[in-house]
Amino acid sequence: MKNTDFSLIPYFIVMMDELSISNTAKRFGVSQPAVSKALRRLKETYNDPLFIKTKEGYRPSSFCNDIYPQIKLAYDSFESTFPEKKKFDPSKLERSFNVACISGAVYSVMKQVSDSLYHETPHLGINIDPLYTGDIVMDLRQHRYDLCISHSPTINPAIECAELTEEPMVVAFDQSHPRLKDKISLDEFLAENHVLHSMWNSDDSPLGIASTYAHKRKVARKAPGALEMLNMVHGTDMICITPMSVLETVNAANNFRFAPLPFESNLGRSYLLWHKSRNTDSAHQWFRNKIIKVSEKKPQWGFNS
Repeated sequence: MKNTDFSLIPYFIVMMDELSISNTAKRFGVSQPAVSKALRRLKETYNDPLFIKTKEGYRPSSFCNDIYPQIKLAYDSFESTFPEKKKFDPSKLERSFNVACISGAVYSVMKQVSDSLYHETPHLGINIDPLYTGDIVMDLRQHRYDLCISHSPTINPAIECAELTEEPMVVAFDQSHPRLKDKISLDEFLAENHVLHSMWNSDDSPLGIASTYAHKRKVARKAPGALEMLNMVHGTDMICITPMSVLETVNAANNFRFAPLPFESNLGRSYLLWHKSRNTDSAHQWFRNKIIKVSEKKPQWGFNS
C-alpha cells in the first residue's frame, strides 16, 4: 500500500460502521462521490470488492470481514496517541450504543446504567434490542451491536468476555395456583406446564440451553420476553422461570408468588461480550466499564415477603 493510501483507512472503518455511502459521507462532511472514490482506490489496492451492494444495502465481503479487526485495532491504537484522544470527557459524548440483551438484564443492570448516565451524559443514546440474533459474533464484528449481554460466554478468540454479577432466578406462578407453595420440589417443577422465553430461529430457550432441568420442562407456551411470560402465567396454573428483578419491576406481589429454583444452576449468570477491535475505543471502554461496575452493586432480594 502506498503511503498516500493510508489516508483512505478512516473511510474503510466508518463504512464498516455505517454500511452506507451516504452516512459515511455525512460523518466526514464530504460528498458521496468522494467516499466512493476512496473506497474504489481501496478495492484496487486489495484487489477485492470489499463492500458488495445488495437489495438490503451494502454488506462486507469475506475478505473485508477478515481484515477489519486488525485494521481497526491498528487505527485505534494510532489515533489514541493524539492528545485530544487522551482527554475523554463523558459529559460531552454524542454517541449511541447498541446493545443486544437478554430480557432479565434489561430490567436490572441496563435499567441502572440508563438511570445513572441520564444526567451524566445527556447526549448519550442507548439502544437495547432483545438477544434474538442468530450470530452474535458476526453482529459484534460488523458493529451491528457494540455490546451483548448473554447467558453464555464465548470461546471465540475475536470476542472479549466479562462475567457480570449473578442474579437470582426464581419460579414464578399465579397467587391462586392450586398446587404450588413457597417452596417446590423438582418433581413438582417438572410436572407443571411452563411458559418459555422464545429464541430467534430455535425451538429452545436461553435457559434451556444453559440447564438440563430447564431443558426438560413441559412447554405449554412461548413468549418473546420476561413481562410477556408473566402475562401468560397470570390467571393460569402455568409457571415460568424469571429473574427476580423482573418481579420487582412489575411489583408482582399482588398477582404472583415465587419460589427458589428446585435445582442447582448457573441460570442467573450473565456475560458482557464485545469485539476485540473495540478495546482501544475510549468511549466504548468507558461504557462497558459502567455496565460492569453497575452489575457489581448487588441488590437485596427476598422471597414472598
